[in-house]
Amino acid sequence: MKLHRWLALVTIGSGIATNVFAQSQKPYTINELISITLESSPQALAARAQSKAIKGQLSTARAIPNPEFEIGTGQQRSVTGPLTVGNVSSWSVTQLLDMPYTRFPRVNAAEANYRSAEATRVAFEVETISKVQAQRFYELMRREAEAKASEEDLSLTKQIRDRM
Repeated sequence: MKLHRWLALVTIGSGIATNVFAQSQKPYTINELISITLESSPQALAARAQSKAIKGQLSTARAIPNPEFEIGTGQQRSVTGPLTVGNVSSWSVTQLLDMPYTRFPRVNAAEANYRSAEATRVAFEVETISKVQAQRFYELMRREAEAKASEEDLSLTKQIRDRM
């Protein structure tokens, strides 16, 4: 008899605790859950960072090479004979010719790499969204099963109490 009362108290207490806990949490919409997950998922964040880095590489591939400046100074001495001795300086500017047959393949490769990174980013985000939606579905199924079990426990508790 004491065991039945103890079971009834535990069942009622757990039902009340579950109800209070569920009421204290703010319910999120599916869009809020998706945006929170996308903002905090390490895989999605890494895919975004990779896409940004490759976009920078694309900008570099499109750029014309910078000119190179070179300055040199030193001393001139004669090893054999009486030649002029003194300070020497030189400077030069070099501009690489960016030939179309080297530039276009470089840009095309960078664009293909960027498209690949964007596809990877989108794939990670779609996968994350589907995981959130599946998790929400399974959470709903679990809550419905818990509610059904709780109702069964309450009806069982009422039956036990009526027999006493």
